[in-house]
Amino acid sequence: MVRGLWLIAAVSIGLWGMPALAASIQAAPAAGGGDAFAGTWLADMSTVPPQQPPLKSQTFAFTKTADGYTTKQTSVKQTKGGGTSSTWIDGRIVLSGKPYPGAMGDTRTCHRADADTIDCSVAMGPNSFEETYALSDGGKTFTDTMKGKDEQGNEQAIAIVYRGHSGAAPSSAALTGPQHVVTRNGECDVTVPAGWTVDPAMREAWSAGSAVDVHVFTTDYAANMKSLADLKPLVSGAYKPVKVFEDTPKRLWYQYAPHPTGNGWYVATLAKTGTCNLEIAFRNSVIPDKNAAKQIALSLKAVP
Repeated sequence: MVRGLWLIAAVSIGLWGMPALAASIQAAPAAGGGDAFAGTWLADMSTVPPQQPPLKSQTFAFTKTADGYTTKQTSVKQTKGGGTSSTWIDGRIVLSGKPYPGAMGDTRTCHRADADTIDCSVAMGPNSFEETYALSDGGKTFTDTMKGKDEQGNEQAIAIVYRGHSGAAPSSAALTGPQHVVTRNGECDVTVPAGWTVDPAMREAWSAGSAVDVHVFTTDYAANMKSLADLKPLVSGAYKPVKVFEDTPKRLWYQYAPHPTGNGWYVATLAKTGTCNLEIAFRNSVIPDKNAAKQIALSLKAVP
């Protein structure tokens, strides 16, 4: 989402037309029930400020916490080669009415004005803006309104309308057994633990506790990707390997160099056309359960 007031926290990279390698900084915890805001909302794209390349979609997810919410905003762009690149903005809303540090070096002060409205004041150096999260239409519409000065001191005003609330609670299947994240073309599959939040449209999943995020995608240009050896020089240019776990004709799996707030694993295997690709991002370079992370990495497979 292009906005001078608020910075992009994590950007994935679209390589040569393939769907993005999601370099997610932070993930949201699993959704909790019983709250009108909680869940994932779909943006009315006519209300999103235009940018180039144009956005294909945008979502905003609220997850209830003890002191407010964690938030995860995801924007998807079309790349020149026909793939997509995704951008995440992760944050939190603390409803104490007291200042707290934001995710981007800002200071936020938020409170619940009423059952359907949350007001926040955000200070970014000498500048500030007001952000309001408001429900309307009987809880069917959510509007994110931002007014004030951006980091350059320019006055800006944005109001993005979200509809199509997905609901707050994870499905019973998500709580009782392993879940699957499948690529758009149905050729690749990865298994994640029960209780994780899965977004089928984005082909990603994230753990409770804001610790681990996974994204699965394919390369669909089979003529150029006949083996993992063909893929390796391309992906290693984007994600520099620092520790290789496996480099065989069947699987490429390595840890890539840390970004400012974390690192991750890149995994690839062959698909029917091109390759299956998986990124597992660890917030703050901490792997909360290495065995579970290994199981996710090894679960990546081509669908027969």
